[in-house]
Amino acid sequence: MAARRVARTHDLAAWDCVGKGRIRRVCFRLHRVECRRIARGPGAVRGLWRETGRRHRAAGTCAMDEAGHQVIYTIGHSNHTIERLIGLLRQHGVSALADVRSAPYSGHWPQFNKEVLASSLAAAGIAYVFLGRELGARREEPSCYENGRVSFQEVLKQPLFQGGIRRLLEGTEKHRVALMCAEKDPLDCHRTVLVCRCLKSMRVEVRHILEDGSTESQEEAEARLVKRLGIEPTLFEQDATREELVKRAYDEQGQAIAYQTNRGEDES
Repeated sequence: MAARRVARTHDLAAWDCVGKGRIRRVCFRLHRVECRRIARGPGAVRGLWRETGRRHRAAGTCAMDEAGHQVIYTIGHSNHTIERLIGLLRQHGVSALADVRSAPYSGHWPQFNKEVLASSLAAAGIAYVFLGRELGARREEPSCYENGRVSFQEVLKQPLFQGGIRRLLEGTEKHRVALMCAEKDPLDCHRTVLVCRCLKSMRVEVRHILEDGSTESQEEAEARLVKRLGIEPTLFEQDATREELVKRAYDEQGQAIAYQTNRGEDES
């Protein structure tokens, strides 16, 4: 009962109780391996996930696919009613919402203001944690800004961002987690172009909950982004791989949606 009460608090400390033990060490090692490019073979990483996945699938304590990959969902609150948002989360078995908006308030949709949202989710039995400082698009680190615009590549290097990823993974030991930001389309949001790009590199399975309740994988989102931006090999790079085209699409979209100091306030 005590653990259940802690898990439903509306504070970042809500997940402090769930990352203890081996999963904390595994997640932190994976984060160092992938996001900071420490030299280790991919087989070792896959082995860590398989071992952790088998243990937690058997216990039913977190979302894992059959390959042993951790699963994290995302959702955009858009102009949904709070009932619709909660319905979409329940449809996919989400038990905890991680808010990655830098500014967790909405002038147009007050039902998604931080305190109101947390209370509504608690009444529905869904835990809430605010990770906007760690994983939001608007950064407090001066080194993340280039000519007044946030550089997503720099964000990935920041200890605050890396700590947010670690906390997110720790939370999934006890919960099926969804990231939430404001944008309806995952392609228009940093949750996809920044946060989930990092998670995918760590072999986390990402599933975006769309407006109609269906889901889109990160790979499907990448393909849609490449098509939307018209990314194709140039005359001198006909042998470009899919990964290279996807990287170009990420970089181009990151530039387009990154927070700028001379742009109006938003929730990202």
